[in-house]
Amino acid sequence: MALVHFAEFKRVNSERITVNNAMIALLAGSRLASHTLTLTEGSDRFLPEIFPRVDDIDRFNLVTDRAKELLDDADQHVAAVSVPYGLSIHEDFVITVIEMLRSSGTPVPVPGKRKLGPATMHEALFNATGHSYSATSLELFHVLREMRNSQIHEGGRANPRLLKQLATMSANAAGLWQRIVLEPHTSAVAGGRVSFSVGHLYLVFAVTKSLAREVNFALQAHWPRQVWGALLIRDYEVESSKARNSSSWRRSLVGFARLDYAPLGLRESEIEAAARASGAWTAPSWA
Repeated sequence: MALVHFAEFKRVNSERITVNNAMIALLAGSRLASHTLTLTEGSDRFLPEIFPRVDDIDRFNLVTDRAKELLDDADQHVAAVSVPYGLSIHEDFVITVIEMLRSSGTPVPVPGKRKLGPATMHEALFNATGHSYSATSLELFHVLREMRNSQIHEGGRANPRLLKQLATMSANAAGLWQRIVLEPHTSAVAGGRVSFSVGHLYLVFAVTKSLAREVNFALQAHWPRQVWGALLIRDYEVESSKARNSSSWRRSLVGFARLDYAPLGLRESEIEAAARASGAWTAPSWA
């Protein structure tokens, strides 16, 4: 099924790619640095003496062997920082979409008496739109979320919710975890503490990408075409520099709809109606 590239969806995709690339760059950088330090292995000189032109090297004022030990152990720390970062981008996207649903007239009640937040947002959105979602992706999202919560709110100690989720993980979720992380899901906790690895970073981006697509499909099936038309005009107006009521504005809008909003198959008459309803097109003739 094709995706509608409305502004919020394009933004979360772009941010996810940016963060993924940045975190991989940090990982690669730490490994490159560690490899470089093999050239000075055994030296009793400090790094600022050996690499005086490297910015801020004085903050890493260690001899080669000790610095290499820290760099070789950097993966778990980068992952511990990256997992919350990746989750936060996705969480902001889902909450934003829920606000859009409510603004368009769709009630989005939260299950039970709970508050709207990362623990309830997907279920609330999918229930409101009647979308049948991937239980595996959502299960893994909640496990990663509790890993994040344990790291941030429990000083790294695995909270009871995380321990229960790991103990009762479905076979499908455990299998996907193994394929992406390359470790069993039980390795997420060691000695009662959360144990992050680079594989968890890859899992975060895989799971949030899957769930963001699910949100996109849910909106496609739920929102009336008039709502999509209004979003089309909103997005086009942000990107277009062409003069309103001009033939170039109209042609460019139709092309924009056929590209970013292609799965909806909006007819030109619907595009015109949306442009007029928004006040962006006021000329008597559309041609």
